[in-house]
Amino acid sequence: MKSKIIVDVIVLLLLTVNLTVNAVNLNNNIIHIALSGNTIYVKWNAPDGGDGSLEHPFNKIQDGVNAAENGDTVFVFTGTYIVSDDDELVITKSIDLLGKNKETTIIHSNWGFNDQVVRIEADYVTVSGFTMENAIRGVIFYCQNSTISQNIIVDNFDGVSLLRGSHNNVINNTIISNSNGITNTYPQSTKTAEYNKIIGNIIDDNTDGIDLEGSKYNVIAYNIVNDGSQSGIRLTNSFYDNISNNTVTWNGYGWHLPGIFLWSGFYCKIIGNFVANNDCDGIVLDGGSKFNIICKNTIYNNAHNTDFGLRWYGMHLREGSNNNIIFHNDFINNSLRIRRRNARDNGHNNLWFNSTLNEGNYWDDYKGKDNNGDGIGDSPYNIRGGSNQDLYPLMQPIHNISKNKSVNLPNLNLFQKLIVKFSNILSLIRKLMNYPPLII
Repeated sequence: MKSKIIVDVIVLLLLTVNLTVNAVNLNNNIIHIALSGNTIYVKWNAPDGGDGSLEHPFNKIQDGVNAAENGDTVFVFTGTYIVSDDDELVITKSIDLLGKNKETTIIHSNWGFNDQVVRIEADYVTVSGFTMENAIRGVIFYCQNSTISQNIIVDNFDGVSLLRGSHNNVINNTIISNSNGITNTYPQSTKTAEYNKIIGNIIDDNTDGIDLEGSKYNVIAYNIVNDGSQSGIRLTNSFYDNISNNTVTWNGYGWHLPGIFLWSGFYCKIIGNFVANNDCDGIVLDGGSKFNIICKNTIYNNAHNTDFGLRWYGMHLREGSNNNIIFHNDFINNSLRIRRRNARDNGHNNLWFNSTLNEGNYWDDYKGKDNNGDGIGDSPYNIRGGSNQDLYPLMQPIHNISKNKSVNLPNLNLFQKLIVKFSNILSLIRKLMNYPPLII
């Protein structure tokens, strides 16, 4: 009776969150909990002729993938696995591919011979717990509704390539030292990236952090995009994308490009980002970008480069960027080397305040007064580049900058943490159901 109650509780939890959990991550170690499908095991130093069982694992990941059926899990033990032209890793079934430890379960490509480390061609695939290195592309998506999470993607030309497909998830990965961190701009691609979620990743020391063309309805949120020699986040021909709550810092020092660059973007939202210490402009709209909303960002300490006599700004709306709304942003310490250049507007009909709230932005170089004490300056703030003004400049910043210097990632693993809490109960259930033991 007790075991039935326990099973009922776990089933109820699963139904409540509408989620099947196949693994949890604890100190970078994947603890495998297979609640559906079969489990196939891979171990790099296992002898040839394995059958994928725990006792006789395969020694190549592709063999495990080939033996799996839709809904199965391929669990890969710690080790280094080599892929090449003769030994590619292509996933054509809806499976979970799990590495035991993302730091020590390594898929290494013979760069120049192999096009990618992992190629996902099936929908509803999860890849988690690996280091993927030394390829033209670390991971390439030709699919929908697939997820890569908790991986280290390093020393590739493209870290993550969203060439074809939509509704995919790139969540909580470390993407470092690639030419492009996350992109779909390979010349042969169709250059569309739609309905993807790029959330909670550390994207560091790449040429471009995130570079998407033909992007629509994507969510780019809670990422740390740091130290790129070009733009931190660059979207071209973008519609209805949401760029929110990212930390975008120290980018553009190789190519004089901004932290966030929206080229020909329409109806996008740039909200709640911390954009700081970028070499040139903090945020740029160009290429006829229109009808975008930019609010609640901290734009701090950008635009210090004076090479070629050029002038950079905390935010720059270039010619043709019209009918955008900019409000509740903090403009602080931008372009200190010469004089403060917090913003420039070369477009038309851009609104630098919220006309419903009658509130604008905070400007650290605003010299006006607030005689009635309502928190709004009594005189407008003049925007460089034309006759545009912030009619309702704020007297105090929206954000506390010290709080923005670190990013609190979203709690994406709440249910996973719940499963860890009940790990003893799960072990009992596995015994009752004759599942193999947990692999730790």
